[in-house]
Amino acid sequence: MRNTLLTLLAIAALPLFLCAQQSGSSKTMGRDKFYEKTGGKGIVITNASAINTDHLDFSPVFYNNGLVFVSSRKKGGFVDAKIGETYFELYYTRIDPNGAPVEPEAFSGQLNSQLHEGPVAFSRNGDQIFFTSNNQKRGMQQADGQGRVRLKIYTARRGALEWQDIKELPFNSDEYSCQHPSLSRDGRRLYFASDMPGGYGGYDLWFVDRTPEGWSNPVNLGPMINSQGNEVFPFIHYSGYLYYSSDGSEEGLGGLDIFSVNTRNLPEAFPQIFGSPFNSPFDDLGFVLDDDGKKGFFSSDRPGGLGKDDIYQFESAYSLAGDLENFVARAMMEIVDEKTGQPVSDASIFLLEKDPYGFVTGESIYNMAVAREDDAPDKLTLNLVRKKTLDLNDPDLRSDAAGMALGQMKVDQNYLILVSKPGYVTREFNYTSPVEPTADEIVINLRPQDCYQMEGVVRNQKTGVLMANVPVVVEKAGGAPVYIETDINGTFSYCLDEPTEYALSASKDGYIPGRSRVSTTDGDYATTRKVELLLLPFSGTPAEPAPAKPLAKGSVIVLNNLYYDYNKSSLRPGAANELDVVYDLMKKYPTMEIELGAHTDCRGSEKYNQRLSESRASAAKNYLVSRGIQPARITAVGYGETLLRNHCSEGVTCTEAEHEYNRRTEILITTLDEPVEIRYEEEK
Repeated sequence: MRNTLLTLLAIAALPLFLCAQQSGSSKTMGRDKFYEKTGGKGIVITNASAINTDHLDFSPVFYNNGLVFVSSRKKGGFVDAKIGETYFELYYTRIDPNGAPVEPEAFSGQLNSQLHEGPVAFSRNGDQIFFTSNNQKRGMQQADGQGRVRLKIYTARRGALEWQDIKELPFNSDEYSCQHPSLSRDGRRLYFASDMPGGYGGYDLWFVDRTPEGWSNPVNLGPMINSQGNEVFPFIHYSGYLYYSSDGSEEGLGGLDIFSVNTRNLPEAFPQIFGSPFNSPFDDLGFVLDDDGKKGFFSSDRPGGLGKDDIYQFESAYSLAGDLENFVARAMMEIVDEKTGQPVSDASIFLLEKDPYGFVTGESIYNMAVAREDDAPDKLTLNLVRKKTLDLNDPDLRSDAAGMALGQMKVDQNYLILVSKPGYVTREFNYTSPVEPTADEIVINLRPQDCYQMEGVVRNQKTGVLMANVPVVVEKAGGAPVYIETDINGTFSYCLDEPTEYALSASKDGYIPGRSRVSTTDGDYATTRKVELLLLPFSGTPAEPAPAKPLAKGSVIVLNNLYYDYNKSSLRPGAANELDVVYDLMKKYPTMEIELGAHTDCRGSEKYNQRLSESRASAAKNYLVSRGIQPARITAVGYGETLLRNHCSEGVTCTEAEHEYNRRTEILITTLDEPVEIRYEEEK
């Protein structure tokens, strides 16, 4: 295994010159409190068995709510004679809500070739990839003057269908290797391993900076980090800590060992070796860590795995990213009345983290709203709408008497800041915290409420049943009447614009009209006016049925945001938000059983699209099952291209958006034996 891993470092490119742990290291690793922290207490490590094989599986990186990793598992692929394995390819696996990877799939037909690919790194928004590959032109390996095939780092950007614009980075060379890229959170610095001239040993760690003119010349990280041995597989955490593997330390346990170093303190930074259970007498490499520093993955060929190299996941009771308090940005927020310029005290402030795709993470701030499809009234769509701030958990902060509040946030993180107070319009403020752990100042203006919120119901006076689709008239002296209507649940809402008396009336054939009055003369914008209109049925009028509920056996729900990439069965970023809504429904209504049907566009053969849709339906089902829904309650069905929603059939020229409209998932409720209560319109 030692020879395989050493060849892996060069990805079948260089002679096997690496040797076991070297005793003449030019650096000394510190055995301090951080070392003792990683000594096993409070750490749980498990084999990510769902993605490992009896081949080489290694170097996972976070991407698209999952992982992209390297593997030699491909059946029937070309075999690299040096390692006796097929050439490495990239695979993607989604991470389920319990934090475990699920069954992987090939990552990219455009990037995976007949040669070696990986490891990789991604930009923060996932639109750019950096990947290691053999030195090649038009798919053919290119050798140096001694007949050796070196490694290079390439980049590509995400297109509508696949990765495109593949380019070689300028610091590559035919005479040495560059590999194992890792990009800083702000996208400005790329770390990598290379045996280029000017280093201290075999492979050293280097970095280049992205400038307006392009990439800078490579800079060696210096002798405090690089040794006479090999430093490889770097990973840069948002905190500024760099994790890497080295076989050049006297304190190593054997093979490649995992180290960390605080790059904010370079060049005097002191590398620290991890203890057991991360490091072992075998090769330990490819370490990645989540933002909180408590969960992550790494690779190892230690005994007890499924193959030659396995991926392991871990969870720690404490942060492994050093002292994260040193990587907290502080923002002094001043809440101001937009009209008067005076401070607003006791305003509720919610600090909500956003993922790279714009969705709020952590606490759910969305409700489900149901609407009829315009072109298919027999079908429903689910929409996610932000909850009222009163429905959220306790605020993170409240402004003081001077309208001030001090917020602490992760550095270089996107946030949605919600600020609310009765009598004011809730303010949504998008904010990116500073890259450095410094203080910032934010002025957030609140606009005073300029209308009076009214919420009401229309009810059968005799039976008490709420009445759906009843016209309601709102009138004020000297003003034109306003016409609204109750929704499917018999409720209505409206914002009254003047401090005066309003008359409301509701009428329906067979009923004596109901009337009520609402006053806003007190000028109190902070109070919601509640109103009830009672309709008395004439003698002989049939009893009003309960409002029809939107969900029942036979209902079809179209998940308009549950899209898949072309030619893929993996869920798009954000897709899980709508599946989470389905999960919530199925948890709330235990008798609900569904058919989960996936549809493709027309591109590709009918047979292929049928198989693809079946895989997509299974992917969505697996997500729900991973969250705890019993598999027997979900039937996954693939419909292929048989039920297109628009004109984009075979041979018709369509835009990508038009094709995307056909790639959807529909939920058919096959069983539902209990009454359903559900929102029906978006919140204002």
